[in-house]
Amino acid sequence: MRTSAIEVQLAAYGLAQNSSSVDALVQQANSSNHAQKVWALWALGLLGNRGVETDRVVQVLTSHLNDPKNSGKELDRDTNTASTKERREANDKDDEDSRVWAVEGLALVGANSTIAPLLDAMRNDPSKAARERAACGLAESGMLSREQQLTAVPQLINDSDDPALDSQTHAWAFQALTDITKQHLPNDSAAWRDWYQESVTSGQ
Repeated sequence: MRTSAIEVQLAAYGLAQNSSSVDALVQQANSSNHAQKVWALWALGLLGNRGVETDRVVQVLTSHLNDPKNSGKELDRDTNTASTKERREANDKDDEDSRVWAVEGLALVGANSTIAPLLDAMRNDPSKAARERAACGLAESGMLSREQQLTAVPQLINDSDDPALDSQTHAWAFQALTDITKQHLPNDSAAWRDWYQESVTSGQ
């Protein structure tokens, strides 16, 4: 989504580019209404991209990514009924969706301050969907400039063969590297390190 499309989306939803809109969306992002919550997380990214309280937006989105509201915690005392299990599974799914949309919101913002939480989400989020969307947000689907994306390259190379990460996350790191750099290297961390060192040395 490019800048003009973000302006169109804000206009279509009647979101004024001011602090009052951020206040309303932050409140909505804490709502128990799941549909309203995930929409608010995405819409906060739109406003943050346009420079409306960007630092606050990033802070709010990161907090939802790192500490999603788990309304199912009070169910821990009763684990034996089918309805309890179903409610817990629904709460877990809501938490996962919230983290995915917090990632999407961060990717929309396109600020330097979003790079670290996106890298962290790609490495550490328990949700496969959130990890994948974080990798995509660092690369072509987000609003980061190429210069901003390139600052993530060293960590992506490290992630590409980190033994603490699974093979799917390694693959997403390689794909992000390809999308960012436009280099078509094999999925080989050593090859990427050699390329990066050569590019730094040559000042490319």
